Amino acid sequence: MYLFGPFTLLGPDGEELTPKSRKSRAILAMLAVAPRGSRSRVWLRDKLWSDRGEDQASASLRQALLDIRKSLGPRAAHVLTADKNTVSLDLAAVAVDALELAARERRGEDGSTEHFLEGIDVRDPEFEDWLALERQSWFARLEEAGFEADLAPRPAPSEARREASQAVPRTSPPAAPQPPQSLLRQGGRGRLARGYDAARHPRRRSGGGGAAGRCAARAAPRARRDGRSAAGRHGARGAG
Repeated sequence: MYLFGPFTLLGPDGEELTPKSRKSRAILAMLAVAPRGSRSRVWLRDKLWSDRGEDQASASLRQALLDIRKSLGPRAAHVLTADKNTVSLDLAAVAVDALELAARERRGEDGSTEHFLEGIDVRDPEFEDWLALERQSWFARLEEAGFEADLAPRPAPSEARREASQAVPRTSPPAAPQPPQSLLRQGGRGRLARGYDAARHPRRRSGGGGAAGRCAARAAPRARRDGRSAAGRHGARGAG
């Protein structure tokens, strides 16, 4: 019988024996942690049917016990006994994870746990009070034994992925280099823009700067042609 995490009852071969009724599961859980595995019928009625009259609560308890016996099958006679006053669970015939965990705690061994009776939803204020006290008691015992890390709530997969994405630092694209402030103080913005553009694009400096560079580049071929023409005329006069 598993009380930590969702309530689960398995047979010796791993077959599913968990009752369908929520209150039937609650009865088994309350008997499993009760002294000697036994509770009175009155105690069970008060915890699960506190808002009903005695006759109606007694009938509901009988129906829940019938549901438990049906889920247990042939083993029911050896596991669950009930008379007109008490209902008992044979703890020698059922391995309960909470009791085994308590035994490991006494021996100083490690163990992992989840929430006590996780997800059980019995809408009765008396049962809710009992469940809250049991959870506090088990949490305190396991925290003292050093299992508090296993008792922490686990995030849902979507939340875990969101937390992981938030933990990864986001890298921004490198900012474009800014012109030094000293240049702003030394000259006008037009000269600054030309000097800064030349620093960012060194290829433009090979042809000169601005319009003067382009004029010089166009004048160079014309000067060479004029030079060749002058040399030709000079050679012709020398020959004559």
